[in-house]
Amino acid sequence: MEAYILRSFVFFSIFFSCDLNLILSPRPYAVVKESRELELTCQSNRSGGVYWFSTVDDHGSSFELGTGGGDYKYCVNQTKLVTIECRFEEPWTFKLTLLAPVHNQIIFCARTLNRVVSNSSTTIFIQVPVSTVTLSPLQSAVVDGKRINITCLTNDCRPPANITWFKGNSEITNQITSTKENRSTYLTRTISVLHYTGIGDDYGKEVYCRANNIEGKHVESNRYVINVTTIPIVRPEILLVECEDVSAKIFWTESSDHSSLNSSLPQTFLQISTENNAFVNCTYARIETNKSNFYIYEVINLKPNTKYRFKFMVSDGFKSDSMNIQTCFTDEEKVKSHKDENSMGPALGGAVGGALFLVLFVSVGVVTLYKRKQESRIKSTEVTSRAHYVEHPCPTTDQAYQEISSNQNTELQYKDYVDHLCPATDHPYQDVSNQIKDPENTLERIEYMEIPDTILTNEESHYHTLK
Repeated sequence: MEAYILRSFVFFSIFFSCDLNLILSPRPYAVVKESRELELTCQSNRSGGVYWFSTVDDHGSSFELGTGGGDYKYCVNQTKLVTIECRFEEPWTFKLTLLAPVHNQIIFCARTLNRVVSNSSTTIFIQVPVSTVTLSPLQSAVVDGKRINITCLTNDCRPPANITWFKGNSEITNQITSTKENRSTYLTRTISVLHYTGIGDDYGKEVYCRANNIEGKHVESNRYVINVTTIPIVRPEILLVECEDVSAKIFWTESSDHSSLNSSLPQTFLQISTENNAFVNCTYARIETNKSNFYIYEVINLKPNTKYRFKFMVSDGFKSDSMNIQTCFTDEEKVKSHKDENSMGPALGGAVGGALFLVLFVSVGVVTLYKRKQESRIKSTEVTSRAHYVEHPCPTTDQAYQEISSNQNTELQYKDYVDHLCPATDHPYQDVSNQIKDPENTLERIEYMEIPDTILTNEESHYHTLK
């Protein structure tokens, strides 16, 4: 539409002369609020002639809105969209009222006098006041030192609205970014973001925004109540440092406070230094413990016989806090002792292994020798027993019997026993036993001989004592 208006304006400029005495007001812009009527006035310092109002439609064609003047001083509406009022007093004045003005519409006023055409124009600007501005979020806790974004958003309006931020009764002038978003029908929406950083002193205060696009009028948003919280910062404290030969153990605990670092998540570093040197971050291994808030770190690859200092550093990237410092010395003697123990290890292992082998070898020999002696003793005992047993039941012919019992049953019993042990032709009792016929005439006779006690057994004693 603006292109059509521009072409029409060029057309009228070519065919009509511009008379500065012909004025259409207001110009160059006629501002009117949305849904309001707009009144335009066209007049000249010279009376006479014919006046007319016109505009350009969406297709670029010109059409008249109303006319007046001439010798008959007439005043005529050409459309129902407007009204025209004509005053023929010096100077002549023509008033045009637009009942439904359109934004960016161009209105022309022209006059012809003595075959000279003069014209003037103005552009209609329809104001759409900002009616609402919304703040979000409505409620949210902010951590002390942490940043959050609070947004104010206007409705579609014309011209674009300006947004001002307030905290309590004070205006906020920094940490604000605003953008304007063009919408349909030449409307604009304004977006403003406050990058607020939580401060403990702001607890309970209200934050809000104010928007205006028409002088003398504004709208305010809802209120955001600041709820600032703090997060305890863990601060490590070294209780004890124990140095060994090439390592150190750091025993430490932790406490919490609410000091104002700029970040809710500060970082903790274990640092180390030798005497008269700067502290640097070091690596460590954590040793597990079964106690809460008590920790053990181990640092290795240290130099022996050296003084070391340890401390913790807490930092958030902007500010750093140094904790207490503990000192210890690594021990050179332990290093030498470890070296000696390492050199004696192979020799000691070889000696112990040789001794165990020797003991095992001797033990096997002793056991073998013992078994052989036992076997020899058993064999010797068997041979001796057999010889002793045979010698006494079957003595030589010079040995006499000791006693012959008169009892026949006893006689028969021993007769069988003797016959079993010795052949009938060899033992001296054979004849005697054969002569015993009658139990009543049994000859009882006892002969004694000395037999060593050491070679008697129960059987042999029983054999030589016959009753």
